[in-house]
Amino acid sequence: MGFFNSINKGIKQIRGGLLLNKTDWLLSAGRFKEAIQVNKEALELFEEIGFKWGIGAASGNLSLSYYQISDAQEALFYAKYSLKITTEISDKKGMAYAYAYLSSAYQLRGAYEKAFSIDKKSYELAKKLNDPQAHLFALSNIGAALIFLGRYVDSIAYIDKSFDIIDKKNNKKSNRLNRINLLISKGVVYRAIGEQEYAETLFTQALEESRATFNQVREAEALAKLASISYIKGDFEKAIAESKAGLKIKREIGDLRGQAEILTYIAKCYQKIKRYAEAFEVLQESLALSKKIQFGDLTSINLSEIGLYYVNIGDLEKAQKYQEEALDTINSEMVNTDTSAIYQRLAYLAARKKDYTKAEDLIRKSCLISETIQNHLGNKDEFKVSFFENQSIDYRHLQYILVKQEKYEEALEISERAKARVLVEILASQLSSEDKARELADSPDINRIKEIARQRKITLVVYSFIPVLESNSLEKAEDFEIFIWVVLPNGKIEFRRTEALISNNLISDFNRNALTVADQNQMREAIYNPEQNYSNEEDLSSLYKLLIEPIKEFLPADENSLVTFIPDSTLFSIPFAALIDKEKEEFLIQRHTISISPSIQLLELTEKQRERVKNIGKDSVLIIGNPKMPKITFSIDSKPEQLPPLRYAEQEAIKIAKLFDTKACVGSKATKKFVLSQIAEQKIVHLATHGVFNDLNRSKTPGELALAPSESDDGLLTAEEIARLKINADLVVLSACNTAQGRFASDGIIGLFRAFILSGVPSVIVSLWSIPDAPTAELMINFYEELKISKNKAQSLRRAMLETMKTHKSPRNWAAFLLIGAPDQCL
Repeated sequence: MGFFNSINKGIKQIRGGLLLNKTDWLLSAGRFKEAIQVNKEALELFEEIGFKWGIGAASGNLSLSYYQISDAQEALFYAKYSLKITTEISDKKGMAYAYAYLSSAYQLRGAYEKAFSIDKKSYELAKKLNDPQAHLFALSNIGAALIFLGRYVDSIAYIDKSFDIIDKKNNKKSNRLNRINLLISKGVVYRAIGEQEYAETLFTQALEESRATFNQVREAEALAKLASISYIKGDFEKAIAESKAGLKIKREIGDLRGQAEILTYIAKCYQKIKRYAEAFEVLQESLALSKKIQFGDLTSINLSEIGLYYVNIGDLEKAQKYQEEALDTINSEMVNTDTSAIYQRLAYLAARKKDYTKAEDLIRKSCLISETIQNHLGNKDEFKVSFFENQSIDYRHLQYILVKQEKYEEALEISERAKARVLVEILASQLSSEDKARELADSPDINRIKEIARQRKITLVVYSFIPVLESNSLEKAEDFEIFIWVVLPNGKIEFRRTEALISNNLISDFNRNALTVADQNQMREAIYNPEQNYSNEEDLSSLYKLLIEPIKEFLPADENSLVTFIPDSTLFSIPFAALIDKEKEEFLIQRHTISISPSIQLLELTEKQRERVKNIGKDSVLIIGNPKMPKITFSIDSKPEQLPPLRYAEQEAIKIAKLFDTKACVGSKATKKFVLSQIAEQKIVHLATHGVFNDLNRSKTPGELALAPSESDDGLLTAEEIARLKINADLVVLSACNTAQGRFASDGIIGLFRAFILSGVPSVIVSLWSIPDAPTAELMINFYEELKISKNKAQSLRRAMLETMKTHKSPRNWAAFLLIGAPDQCL
């Protein structure tokens, strides 16, 4: 009898093993319900014969299968069961997997901190076992949990480690599936920090690999994620089509969570295109699903979207009710933009009721979430810039709410807190030890702002573009005001605002030669045909009335007293020097000495940079003029073209060099290699050449300077290369076209001037448009003649403009140049 029992037990064990082997195929095919049935059958067989290894494996598979259909309760039950059994028999590998299953189940519940702590146990076990698959499972789980906790840089690090493991594994089929999962996870992180283009690339790769392996589960995931990118880009019809394609698959495989998530995106798209009734119907379906599977995060998002629906149809009472319910439902552990959106919407509703105290509290909470995520982005400059730009609307709304309460000084603090934060953090880290850098990087309070003006005896003029909260839809601002603060040299602060609402296009439309990096044809035209009219007195007069008229009584009477403008957004494209008072027929530069800074704090830090370079390097200058021009490709379809020479730039360089008793480097000698070998130790660097904004490579920091090519390079010195240098010059002058251009961001203009500031240069002179060759040469020679005498950069630039104006009256000939950074003495 014992013999037959033993045979029967062996048969059941083999049968259970065969069922376990079938699981991998069923899971990869998305047949989760079948996987559940198969593993329940296997579990029953193993429990009957008391085969604990099999019990642990089958219950683990069941947890994973239930996870795939978003059944958190069952996933958690079987994960705990698997962990209990594998611990009893000291099955370390089984325990590593069981911990990973348990973590996944807790993620479904929204318990991300708990999931993260469990993942670390799985990770440690997997490392000791040297099991790549278990190691991979733990790493990818950690990466996923960190996304929800807002720790994006850490998440990417774990995901990249997972890719390293995949590359070393031999199982190609398993590698493909894991790779698809990781591509999607990494795309989610990049989407969250505002890097939409790279996220789209990752999701597209995931979609292509899913289809190549006939993996419908991952195909649906990739389609859903691509739909989210289309939504962000504003292509709502495409987002709906992609979402519906993914939804069809999710319904076939029975993934309730996936269905709910996609339905929410479809509803968001319907709201955007004003198909409100359809949006409401879809949201009701998604809400029912999210509640059924106890998916709290999505439940709160759906409630908030229903609240938005009621805003759109004008029922603000119901909108308030649903937003408050969404806030009550939100997971306190979740740190992301969905949580911010709820606070933003509640703040909007409070503002509509003119309850500005409540609105302020709510929008500050949204700002806190953004700052928490920002702090987790480490030293990733490009991540921080992208993320902060997406979240800057909170700071603008907060300024508006504070001004409504007549808290003008607090509003100025917030305006400063929203400007050039990433640049400030990087400069602070360069100037000091870690502890001191944190102190330097802290946004200045109102007393510190006043002290900066007093110490430097300057007048600060700060601008903010502010969306009018109550009169706009929640989704897109249409009406704007401009807030203006003047911080006087005695520390007194004056506040003004535009009397009428304006369109954001008013400023961006002004700059006739705003060569955006997307418009390569316009860039080519400006380089080859620079003799065109850039502005007219009507534009310059209108902008004077808008930006200067409200505050002219507070500007200094002494023309040598410095006025530093702190622009916002597209105001960086304005030639403040050329703004004209039609009544007195005077340009602003005829009354005032002018400089520019992306923020008040940056003005302070660039002066610290100036102190740093004071005793470093040679007391010499590097002067480059009219290099032998490189070739450049203006579009994917075009052939490389030789940039035209700049005859007057060569004369300019030679004459300036004589002022400093040195020689200019021109023509074929002015190579990129030579400039890089010399630039670090010069006190002044003058580059008279072409500035080019060619974004074919989609660089994070657009902009290139044309230098002579050599055997080892193409002659184009990029902004990204400049930012990585350590330059000890006190002043860099870019006597080149469009060097103040770039990508508008809350951090200022992302382009060449920012790259030089990052490299350690305290003062940079750049141009707003394609400058005419001969007048520019005259202006630059005038500038250096003045600088040799006065040693004051801002005053020298002003006098050079006034002198050039005598022979070249049009502002296009003299007003393009901006002094950015430390404005006064030259070493």
